Amino acid sequence: MLMMVLSLGACSQSGKEAKETDNTEVQARGQEESSADHDHHAAALSKEETTIWKPSGEGEELIGRDFHFIAGNVDQVRPEVLFEGGEDILQLTTKDVRQAAFVFHNKMGNVGIAVTLKRSNFEGNLKIIHHAQDGNTYEFVSIDEKDMSLGRYVEGKEDLFDRKKFEADQSDWITIRVSAAGTHFKGYLGDENITHGHGDELEAGYVGIMLEGTGSVSIKSIEVTPLEAE
Repeated sequence: MLMMVLSLGACSQSGKEAKETDNTEVQARGQEESSADHDHHAAALSKEETTIWKPSGEGEELIGRDFHFIAGNVDQVRPEVLFEGGEDILQLTTKDVRQAAFVFHNKMGNVGIAVTLKRSNFEGNLKIIHHAQDGNTYEFVSIDEKDMSLGRYVEGKEDLFDRKKFEADQSDWITIRVSAAGTHFKGYLGDENITHGHGDELEAGYVGIMLEGTGSVSIKSIEVTPLEAE
């Protein structure tokens, strides 16, 4: 389920949360992605407002409606929509997955992303990706058990901007935030800036989630906000 709220900005250099000017969440209508490679009829990310995605319905149907895979396939992530703490969550379960990545259907340029998630028993790399062209070219904030990494892959070659330790219990819900504004890139745990780097601005690309490893990851929401270049 995709919803849009008016926003003045998100994931800024100071790490402040988006300021919503309208608390009414509106169900986004289906929109066709005009792409040579994809022809989807699904709710699209807004390029003017904050879009908030929350899970609903059945797992495989949900993934197929709101996302498409640029690496791996739905069988590798075994999606289920579960009810926890009074709301629906998307649980993904993997086993020895080298790379599985699903993304929203339309591309974004400068972007802020906030994913509320729980890693449970997941072992490996969980990546929030953006400016993704395919499984070999994308930018990312990645977390494993203790480290957050910030960087990009271009045609399969990694360019690591920053890597820092962070503290968060795997059984806790956490919010990982990403800011990609012009040539400035940042990764946050909540409002705390953990990683920071610089690089050339890439062409617009897809936004989504990439899993590399084994275990379960739960996702409560994904918030995507268009940003101005810094």
